[in-house]
Amino acid sequence: MNRMNRCISPAFVAAVLSLLLAGCVSAFVKPSDMVALGEVAGPGETKTMRIGSPEGTGGGIYTVPDGRVLVITRAIIQPMNPGSGSLDITFLQSDAAGDRIRHTWRVPRIQPTEYDFTPGEQVSAGSTLKIRNNSGSDAAVRLYGYVTAPE
Repeated sequence: MNRMNRCISPAFVAAVLSLLLAGCVSAFVKPSDMVALGEVAGPGETKTMRIGSPEGTGGGIYTVPDGRVLVITRAIIQPMNPGSGSLDITFLQSDAAGDRIRHTWRVPRIQPTEYDFTPGEQVSAGSTLKIRNNSGSDAAVRLYGYVTAPE
């Protein structure tokens, strides 16, 4: 028996196949389902997130499509004027029920701060996302994720 045959047992292969067939391992995200949102907010401003276009220019305000959920996988908060102190940023979900706080971040103003959400933060259909800048300096917020059918 060669080395490769000893490393991958038939039981392991059967277990992986059964997980795939049972739907426990999700399929790869299609490029058309990926979402990149961003906005810059000045001190005291609340801004609704906009979708980025393939050309790298800002698109319109993003609303999670009907019959889908947005799964946010990463957030990047970037100070527009790096320096001492911190940025206080609130991330809101807005829908027919009103605005709800999803996260509040306090990050250093010296460099960008990145958050990874595993397995992801779900946002329901019909929602828009907003950022509120509660600090004294401009901040850019970028959100990355994908849309999928609700579970």
